[in-house]
Amino acid sequence: MKPADVKQYYEGYVQAHPYEKQRWFRDALQQAGYDMTRNFVTRVATQLRPDAPSSVLELGPGPGTWTDVLQRIWHVSPYHAVEISNEMASLFTVRFHNDSGVTLFRQDILTYLPSRSYQFFFSSRVIEYVPDKQELFSRVYQWLEEGGEGVVITKTPKYLFDRLRGRHVSDFHSGMISHRELCALLRRAGFQVVGVYAVTATVPLMRLPWLNTLCWKVLQMFPHTVLTSWLTESYGVHFKKP
Repeated sequence: MKPADVKQYYEGYVQAHPYEKQRWFRDALQQAGYDMTRNFVTRVATQLRPDAPSSVLELGPGPGTWTDVLQRIWHVSPYHAVEISNEMASLFTVRFHNDSGVTLFRQDILTYLPSRSYQFFFSSRVIEYVPDKQELFSRVYQWLEEGGEGVVITKTPKYLFDRLRGRHVSDFHSGMISHRELCALLRRAGFQVVGVYAVTATVPLMRLPWLNTLCWKVLQMFPHTVLTSWLTESYGVHFKKP
C-alpha cells in the first residue's frame, strides 16, 4: 500500500460522502463502534495521560474526530497534526479554525520534518496504511521528548478468519498487524510498552450492536491477549520513551 493510494482513496471517499456521518453514524453498528472508541480516547486523556501534555503530534486526524475529544480535555498548544488527504485536511481546518493552538500539516508522515519535539504522540486507525512502520516509530522516537508518551489505535488483523469465510483481503487492507507485532516494532524503536487495550469489539457473524458493546465491556476486565483479539475489532497500545 503506497501513501498515494491512501490519499487517492480518501479524496474520493470524502467527496462522495459526508465522512463522519458515513463512518460513525450511518447505523447502530457504526454508532456502537464510535461510542467504544470515544470511551477509549477519553480514557487516554483522563487516565492514561491525566495531566495534559505540553505538546502533541497526531498522525492522520482525518476530520478531527478524536482531536476534538482530546482538545476538549487537554487544551494543548501546540497541537500538531499531519494529514495526507487534502479533502480530510479541509474538513479538519474548518473544524479547528478558531483554535490557534492546532496546526495541520498536509503531507506524508514519512516526509514530515518537525521544527520541535513533542510530549505526546497519538494516532487512530492510520498505521495500517503506513508502508514502513518501523521507520515511522523510529522517527516518532526521535520526535518525542525524554519521558514522552504515545497511544496508537489500529485495527486487529483477522486474516485467517477472513480466509475461512472465503473473504479476500484487498491490498488496501493488507497492512494490519497484530498487537504482538506492533509491540515488537515499538520496542525495536526504543520504546517501553506500557499497556495494550481492546478499543472496540465485534462478535463474529452476529452484527448486533448491543452484543458488541457487551463483549467490549467484558474485554475491559481482562488483559489483551491473542485469544481476546478474536473478539477485538481494534486495539490500542500505550508506550513511553525512557
